[in-house]
Amino acid sequence: MSTFSIAGIFKGGAIGGIVAGIVNVGVYVVGASLGAKYLVVASATATPEQVTAPRPFIMSVLFALVGASVLVGLVKLTPARAWTIFSSSAVCSSRA
Repeated sequence: MSTFSIAGIFKGGAIGGIVAGIVNVGVYVVGASLGAKYLVVASATATPEQVTAPRPFIMSVLFALVGASVLVGLVKLTPARAWTIFSSSAVCSSRA
């Protein structure tokens, strides 16, 4: 079993988030060029606002770093089973 380094986890999370962000911005641009309107409602009474192109990139990087933080916490709490718990919870949450 290989050990995880905290720096390596965050480096992998940052690289993965950046790559995912680039892909998501690409999907955003293709969709926008085909006429898609990306709207978000901030509250129940607000009118929908247009989502700008940087937002998918920022959210991709942010959630990748949140995931890296969760994995670091699991490595600290249960070093032997951290990856098993992390990957199985990711699969379960994506199936929900």
